[in-house]
Amino acid sequence: MLDISDTRAAIQHLLSLHPELADDEDWRRDMIEAETDAFKVLGLIMEQILEARMIKAALDERAKQLDMRSLRYEAREDFMRKLAMRIMETAGLRKMVLPEATLSIRSTPQAVRILNPNMIPHEFWRVKTEPNVTAIKAALKAGQHVPGAALSNQSDVLAVLTR
Repeated sequence: MLDISDTRAAIQHLLSLHPELADDEDWRRDMIEAETDAFKVLGLIMEQILEARMIKAALDERAKQLDMRSLRYEAREDFMRKLAMRIMETAGLRKMVLPEATLSIRSTPQAVRILNPNMIPHEFWRVKTEPNVTAIKAALKAGQHVPGAALSNQSDVLAVLTR
């Protein structure tokens, strides 16, 4: 982990010695580059950002490959279960004890199947209500008062462009 306290202290010291730098960003940048190790530290930080980005991309790709492999094995298991069930049904057996496992055919519980949603009585419906953030934001930006809501300022973020 980088200790940036010395760099920050050097920048603050430089700015306190030369308050006129506050008025000219280009001059301030040149002075900070010449008198402190800020650019070197930022370069090291940038290396860490790029390395983290690269490792994340590799991990994402590996996770994608593992997900696809998992799906293949899930499909294989499902196929084998169906195959075993067909064999047991053909043999007229609902239970089979093997050294590896006990296989049994079970009835599944009843499930509700909606045939025509328009015919379902009102008491069997549920409605989810939640604030419409998009509409609230539009109203607040237009100057309208919305009780219980306000626009907040988000914190600044660092943009990193590497192209």
